Amino acid sequence: MSFRKAFGHTVKPGSWFPLHMATGLQKIQRIIRRIDGVIEVHDARVPFSGRSSYFHQQIVGGRPHLLVLNKMDLVDEHFQTDVNQKLIHSCDRILYTSTIQNKRKNLDKIVPELIEVLHEKHRFHRSDERDIHVLVVGVPNVGKSSLINALRNDLLGKAGKPMATAPYAGVTKSLSERLRISHSPSVFLVDTPGILEPELGTPESPFRLALCGIFRDEVVGLPIIVDYLLFWLNRRRMFRYVQVLNLPEPIDNVDEVLLRVAMDQKLIFKGKDMKTKRSIERFDLEKAAHYIIKLFRNGEFGMLMLDDDVLYRKNATLKILPTISAEVNVYHLMILRIFKNVFSKHRESSPFEAP
Repeated sequence: MSFRKAFGHTVKPGSWFPLHMATGLQKIQRIIRRIDGVIEVHDARVPFSGRSSYFHQQIVGGRPHLLVLNKMDLVDEHFQTDVNQKLIHSCDRILYTSTIQNKRKNLDKIVPELIEVLHEKHRFHRSDERDIHVLVVGVPNVGKSSLINALRNDLLGKAGKPMATAPYAGVTKSLSERLRISHSPSVFLVDTPGILEPELGTPESPFRLALCGIFRDEVVGLPIIVDYLLFWLNRRRMFRYVQVLNLPEPIDNVDEVLLRVAMDQKLIFKGKDMKTKRSIERFDLEKAAHYIIKLFRNGEFGMLMLDDDVLYRKNATLKILPTISAEVNVYHLMILRIFKNVFSKHRESSPFEAP
């Protein structure tokens, strides 16, 4: 059976960069000189997609930097060694974690790893301060707030969720007040809104990030997200989805898959015909798409690492059809220029200069 060799959809560049992200960048710059270290949280299923080198240069700027790849319970651990080798140049330490209540892992290692890195690197003008202030950064919906809540609960024994969480992107829209997570050593964390750079790297990155819920589903559209999932799985001959979705065979047509799933799960849309005013029923393909995406996000299709072609780039064979128009490219460049201008006034001064 043959499958598509190219994915024909595109996403308008910059559509995932709402106003609160630009505002969040400006607020981070105002407090960065009072920060001792950075915990960057990212999704282990897409360890390369969405990470911004420009953002890291400006925010991290030589500070102790711990990269936390969260949701490790959804990824094949055999990828970890190769991922570490490719990422270690971009941070000081890498730690894989899970914040799911019954699958928590390695959360107890975060503070010790952070303290070790802090001791290895100079704290600049804050070397005499007893309190350690750490900025928690990353793209949206990778578990930053859940991580902070879990650390506070585990290390201080305090219940509750001082940081709001949700299974979709965009809940944290501003910087939080500092939140203590440890008395000895005295460590405070500052949560930040999830921030994505307008330039995401490869053409497939927006679809992978959307599949993982890193930006809201409506930015790409549920059926297109499912279509990319089919494209990704079929190209790699990973057909577990056939059994999970009760399909007769691997299928490369998203409309057929959505219809079969809607029929199998009895997902019905009930409404009225605007002309005849009669009640109508039809299979709800949007609900079917949501059902499939939820299965993927819960790991039902396997322990998948979506950035495998980036990790092993020499063996990459996937392509995206060049359908981006000149108008979209101009818009893209404009958004990217706005993003970079947020930091322009700070370029000539040391990022560690006392305020």
